[in-house]
Amino acid sequence: MSLQITLTKSQWARISEILGNGGLLGFGSIVIPAVFDIFNWMMIVLGLLAGSTLIYLSILSARRYKL
Repeated sequence: MSLQITLTKSQWARISEILGNGGLLGFGSIVIPAVFDIFNWMMIVLGLLAGSTLIYLSILSARRYKL
């Protein structure tokens, strides 16, 4: 599973068009989905960290109590 961070050409065109127009509404229509995208990505990362931490702790406790 690879995370795509680079912007596609259409997104670049849209951004440059918005910067050219200076339209706040259009800017919001890019920024808000991007923020949700970053939030989802952060939740995935936090989930992976929590999962790996739980696995690590269970291995440690299994070693400690020789299960």
